[in-house]
Amino acid sequence: MKIKRPGTQNQQLKPLRSAAEHVLDWIQQYIARRNLKQGDTLPKEMEIAKAAGTGRSSVREALTALKVLGIIVTRRKGGIRIVRDAVVLELRHYFGERYNSKKRLHAAMEFRAAMERGLSEIIFAHVSKNTTAAMRKVLEDVKASPLKTVDLHAAETEFHALLMNASGNELASLFSHIYGSIFNSEPRVKWKADYIRLWLSQHDDIVRAIERHHRRGFMKCIDEHTKSYMRL
Repeated sequence: MKIKRPGTQNQQLKPLRSAAEHVLDWIQQYIARRNLKQGDTLPKEMEIAKAAGTGRSSVREALTALKVLGIIVTRRKGGIRIVRDAVVLELRHYFGERYNSKKRLHAAMEFRAAMERGLSEIIFAHVSKNTTAAMRKVLEDVKASPLKTVDLHAAETEFHALLMNASGNELASLFSHIYGSIFNSEPRVKWKADYIRLWLSQHDDIVRAIERHHRRGFMKCIDEHTKSYMRL
């Protein structure tokens, strides 16, 4: 059964944007329009600033981010050269504080579900007693919290990050950081008691299956918990 989060149906996602983010968007669109590849060059700093309608300092901030991502190198005589596929630029939207569209939010939730589903056997094989205890504590903390102060966003983020870390797959653990953005993009609400009980029941089933070393039960719980987020 899918857990429907209260108050999210008509939520408009409005991110906070900086001038450097605007420049990054402009560069991303420029690369796409001109179908630029590795080895091609970008305009000079002043040209980018004029076209993007920002100051040169914002352009430099954006270019620094592109250098960190390994997308460009800059040389005095060689200009700004693309050395890596700029598709990495699109990923930054999934690691920001918030998502700026429902499409990205849904894509991230589906990706999260697919990762947990695909790694479920590895998770079950490698999850430690300490991790299991940490997941159990997340549930106990929710149970012990007064209704007015329960934060299921935080609990969900921590619980599922623990699941990903349990796989021992470093890349999966890194990608689990998208979870924070998923829940930051949803409105803060006062959780109803029935909703909290349903959330606890579903997550308790996962933890109990691990505690009882019940592989088939764990697979079933993960399957039921994730399939509602996937377009199957």
